[in-house]
Amino acid sequence: LLALSSYISDVSVVMLGNEGLAEVLLREKNAEGALRQARLALAQARAKEGLRFRLVTAQTQVVEALAQLGRQAELAPEIDSLRAMTAHDPSPHTAVLISRSAARGLRALGRHAEAYQALEQFVELTATDQRQQRERDAQRLQARYDAVRRDAENKELRHAAEVARLKLDARNQ
Repeated sequence: LLALSSYISDVSVVMLGNEGLAEVLLREKNAEGALRQARLALAQARAKEGLRFRLVTAQTQVVEALAQLGRQAELAPEIDSLRAMTAHDPSPHTAVLISRSAARGLRALGRHAEAYQALEQFVELTATDQRQQRERDAQRLQARYDAVRRDAENKELRHAAEVARLKLDARNQ
């Protein structure tokens, strides 16, 4: 798919393919390959306006690959770039990704106090996100319950109206 997308110049699929491959390589502890793929994805996301929302993911992969490789000279500016992305995309999901990767990068740099703060922020943001998700789920369930209850009440009222109409018809005949 990646080769075909490259052949037909489908930048978005190529970028997603590079990003996905970088993720797999990170999990497999192939940091050098992951770094190469993440940088390709990052360059493609920067080059195409419609892919800017993928910048954070690609940048987190660059930071995590550099952290695995222990390339401290390159890591610090990449962490700063990652943290600066919060201004462009302040969503909770982005904040979670950034805090997690920043913590890993800062730990690799030996800046343990900052890494701990970033980790605490990650835990707090994750807990908040999960709590909000539970609240949204509860609200959806409550809305469904209310809709079903209203439908049942309406059915009951229609049935009572029909019974009353039939009684009236029977009396009139």
